[in-house]
Amino acid sequence: MLNTTESKLQINAQNDIVPIRKQIQTVGDEVLIEDKVALFNGDHYIATMSKKAADNLRTYGAFVSMLNEGMQQYSMDTSNISVKDEVHENGGKFMRVVDFNDIKVKFMQDEMILRLWAWTAYNLKWAEQFIFGPIVIICTNGLFHGAWKIRGMSKKNWTIKASLKADDISNAIEAFSSIPEMLEPMVKRNVKPDTVKHLFENTIAQIKDEIYPRVSD
Repeated sequence: MLNTTESKLQINAQNDIVPIRKQIQTVGDEVLIEDKVALFNGDHYIATMSKKAADNLRTYGAFVSMLNEGMQQYSMDTSNISVKDEVHENGGKFMRVVDFNDIKVKFMQDEMILRLWAWTAYNLKWAEQFIFGPIVIICTNGLFHGAWKIRGMSKKNWTIKASLKADDISNAIEAFSSIPEMLEPMVKRNVKPDTVKHLFENTIAQIKDEIYPRVSD
């Protein structure tokens, strides 16, 4: 059973959007385009897609239920969690973030908690996917590793659906628990200032400009 009040993990009515489908008509006559539909959130346009794609979209509520069922299958302790849902682009995208505040590891002076990110979209711009990873509590910086990736589906979101299983959570928590062991050799490695400067100047510090390409101060 889920060890939390049901309201924490249930999607609220504002975010539990079920799109309205409208069949596309050609301009200037009444001939229907049989294989195309437009999706709306009330009066707000979301996207146009094939009927096949629309038929196979999973609602945001069903996506959340799938995540909750996986946690229930694992008997995950959800008594101390934080849940944040967001919708974007007229309801075309949905994101859920769950922090498991009692699942922690400590490395040196940093304490990290386990976080679950999950995404899906009616406008097909995001794949239906979810991933576990650690969050450093003080600075909220994240850290990703391939072992924590659960599943990423085609953004077309058609026939095969992602599902969160007990084994997936078990593997993610095992990887999370081994973070200090993974970071230990990294902090022992000496890095020269010139090496760091070279790395930043050739990556995130670059300002690409056709007229004046430069490196940020």
